[in-house]
Amino acid sequence: MNRASKLLLNNWWIFYGILVIILFFVSITAGILAIVFGIILGVFLLFVRRRNRASLSRNLLGIEKITERELARISGAYIEDAHAFLHDISRNPESSGLSILVKGEYIYFANKIVKQFKELYKEGKGSKEILEELPIFETREEVKKIIEKLKEFEELPTREKKES
Repeated sequence: MNRASKLLLNNWWIFYGILVIILFFVSITAGILAIVFGIILGVFLLFVRRRNRASLSRNLLGIEKITERELARISGAYIEDAHAFLHDISRNPESSGLSILVKGEYIYFANKIVKQFKELYKEGKGSKEILEELPIFETREEVKKIIEKLKEFEELPTREKKES
């Protein structure tokens, strides 16, 4: 997509405002109708966006781990929408799971997996042991990012000391 079309898609409301002003100069009735049409269209778009977010949220039920690309595919949503949705989850400690950013792509983990991770971490296990016991984690970077996110939310349990 070229720059001009991106500019138009991101700033469509400016062009719509200019159109409404021009319509007011032509006919007050046409300007009022354009404003009413704009309000109706805005409410419709708001409901469509909320429906898409609900669809993304509903598709996370019963899934332990999913990437943003897989979520977009099963939801029928755009990757950008799935990325934004998982970004919001990554900022919300009260959400139904945990989302981390690994190599530019969000990965979602369900609460069940996060609880298992916390237990292993509390037992004093390192990233290598966690990778062995929880095969859902594929790389050490995922484990590291989970630890960082849990520290950010202040939900990282204190580790028990290993007895020698």
